Amino acid sequence: MLRNMMIDLRTMKEDVFLTVMKEFYVKYNGKRASTADFQRTIENVTGADLQWFFDEWVYGNQLPTYTVAWKKEALPAGQWKVTLRVKQEGVSDDFTMLVPVKVVGDDKQLTRMRLQVTGKVSEVVLPHFSFEPDDLIFNDLSSVLCTVETEKY
Repeated sequence: MLRNMMIDLRTMKEDVFLTVMKEFYVKYNGKRASTADFQRTIENVTGADLQWFFDEWVYGNQLPTYTVAWKKEALPAGQWKVTLRVKQEGVSDDFTMLVPVKVVGDDKQLTRMRLQVTGKVSEVVLPHFSFEPDDLIFNDLSSVLCTVETEKY
């Protein structure tokens, strides 16, 4: 999951992940390293506070079930609006995760993004699209350890 959180979703390059692994290897090669050492390395490279991630996924034992529904709406000037609703169950109310989402058009255009899901229900309007969305893939690349179900909006 951490690896996929570091992927550049526009280019699919893994430069950040590779930098993290290289720095961790160089610093701790032949030495004892803890989970906290690994967390610090990631945070130093990315500049992000990942305590929430380690609390939930390393030290915790909750597995979310997401129920996803989405709808599209044509807008003026050829734009498209997508509204996405995500229900999160099986975890505490403050459980948070960044979930990759891929929106695909009928001519194979695509846009990838990460959606922060927190709480029992999240409803979000995605940035407008210049193509008509044909499919929405929640948890793209099977990045998050979870169950995903779909329902009609």
